[in-house]
Amino acid sequence: MNLLAIETATNVCGLAYFHNGELAGLEERELNREHAERLPFNYRELKKTNRFQLSNLGGIAISIGPGSFTGLRIGLSYAKGLAFSVNIPLIPVPTLQTLVWGSGINNGKVLSVLHSHKDLVYHQRFDVSEKKICKLSEARSEKWDDFIKDIEEGEILCQYGCDTFLETMNIGNVVKTVTPSSRFVGELALSRFETWKIEKFYQLEPNYISHFKIQKHVGVR
Repeated sequence: MNLLAIETATNVCGLAYFHNGELAGLEERELNREHAERLPFNYRELKKTNRFQLSNLGGIAISIGPGSFTGLRIGLSYAKGLAFSVNIPLIPVPTLQTLVWGSGINNGKVLSVLHSHKDLVYHQRFDVSEKKICKLSEARSEKWDDFIKDIEEGEILCQYGCDTFLETMNIGNVVKTVTPSSRFVGELALSRFETWKIEKFYQLEPNYISHFKIQKHVGVR
């Protein structure tokens, strides 16, 4: 199968092209709030280098979150536009699961962690057995100090963006740092294509998970 994969859930902005199920091209870099400008450029470069046609793709995989609010919106909007133009399905791929996939961990209990902003992190537990990834919990958003209280002995931490926190902590668990990649998004999408593909994706929204602080203002009802 030919597939296009997009990663914009973090500060990584990337596209990967898979030809007959194998990675054929990759345009990717870490950016600071430049996804809207860079994503179309990366797409043009990838298409120019690999000379593929949208109409020959089996689908478009997109990192669906949790992650950057703006990055997720940009990536999904772009993916929808491409998919709609040639009537092919979208494959929404959970961002925290792509970290586990990209870690190379084959067996064990894995706690996937992604920095959100300030002292907040997204996290989710998985069980990995011979590269088969099964979720043990739903993705959550939590303050780092609260999150570390729930780390279980023996589970592997798979993280991105949490280095500053980890440097100040004495955690005995094995920690693997994984940079998000459109390659991982595409590989995971190919492995779950029939289960995850969405033909009518018009109402599809990113998996936003965040803390919302509601304040009561005096004089406002």
